[in-house]
Amino acid sequence: MASPLSMGIVGAGAMGAKHARTLASLPGVRVARIIDRDIERARAVAAEVQAQASATCRDLPGTASAAVVAVPASEHHAVACELLRAGVHLLVEKPLAADAAQAEELRSLAHHHGCLLQVGHIERFNPAFHALHKAIVGPRFLRFERRSPFTGRGTDVDVFCDLMIHDLDLALALTGAPVRSVEARAWPPPPELAHVGWARLVFEDGVAAEFFATRLAAAPARTIQVISDGALGEADLLTRAVRILRGPADGQVAFRAAEGEDALRSQDRAFLDALTGRGPVPVDGEAGVRAVRLTERVRSAAGGSR
Repeated sequence: MASPLSMGIVGAGAMGAKHARTLASLPGVRVARIIDRDIERARAVAAEVQAQASATCRDLPGTASAAVVAVPASEHHAVACELLRAGVHLLVEKPLAADAAQAEELRSLAHHHGCLLQVGHIERFNPAFHALHKAIVGPRFLRFERRSPFTGRGTDVDVFCDLMIHDLDLALALTGAPVRSVEARAWPPPPELAHVGWARLVFEDGVAAEFFATRLAAAPARTIQVISDGALGEADLLTRAVRILRGPADGQVAFRAAEGEDALRSQDRAFLDALTGRGPVPVDGEAGVRAVRLTERVRSAAGGSR
């Protein structure tokens, strides 16, 4: 029997702990080390998954060949650079980095050192998104809405980099076309850190997309609407409800809950499959760079609208 793949988790906050539990439940993998500058927090998560705890990444390369980076977004670049230079394969939580230049450096480092680099755009693995993507061919208009109550997490970056980037990535996955134009607004306006953002994009193929994101909501919501020449599709990424309307004349509606495993489990399983040669990297460094670049364009457009 092959030895299990040894994995590390850098960052023992909410997402790091979720990754640790998820990976520990998958066959063929052993969570070897939990790293967090708060060593007590690292020890608490490590105890759940029978792993070692450390306060520094220096101990990781000797005990794990791959790792999940789940530190705050502003720290992704420094942590990932250190590990990629040590030859550690990485799944980096979104965003890949805080800006495009840093994201491009990580992509280049991964290539130079022969490391796999996957980016944690978890909504790509949401069963409702998969069902909607499969059902609607040739989208013409996209609308995304993402609402989150204020938790204090992720506030080292603005709402564009924290929340809207999820949907910008999904739009890029749905269209596959370059972006022609961007219009955006933010509140509070720059130079303050935005907590509410709106954007409208037009792609080179003529597809239009509208985005709204807030982390000051009373209740969470994550929805997508897609209109093509022949259908209207709606997906609730929280409940997995999917509604497809084909033709207003006959009113044919298909309404169902999308089936599939938990998105985080599916994402982490895909990373393991890529590491063991059973599949490609589903959301690679290039996809991560594209999402960060587009987020920067949206933020810039919001700054110009003051």
